[in-house]
Amino acid sequence: MVKSLDQIERTSRGTVTVSTPRELGITPGASEAGRELYVATVGTGPTHVWLQGRIHGNEPYGTDTLLDILRTAGSNGSRNWKRIREELTLHIIRCTTPTGASSTSGTPSFRMGADRSTDGRPTQPPVVL
Repeated sequence: MVKSLDQIERTSRGTVTVSTPRELGITPGASEAGRELYVATVGTGPTHVWLQGRIHGNEPYGTDTLLDILRTAGSNGSRNWKRIREELTLHIIRCTTPTGASSTSGTPSFRMGADRSTDGRPTQPPVVL
């Protein structure tokens, strides 16, 4: 995960910066297990937008999409993307639960309830999709 962010930061020619929440003055700035989180920032606009992926470790959705958004926002020279970077500051946290993400198989299960507790047990009957 960190390698992907570092690569995007290097290839963006200064448009994307990667830091920790602590470096941005946000506390506590780490996961519940104490692991460091990383935030990629692109844009200089007055409106700050936070995009978060993999909020629960057993939900591997969104991380690749966030990387695609970050790559495009950081390197696309089109007039539209330049305007977005001027009007918005995007803060992207690819994974907010790195401990949970590394402890799961990464294989999505479509037999899960919509509301699940943090330990993975359903808090309501499962919904079969």
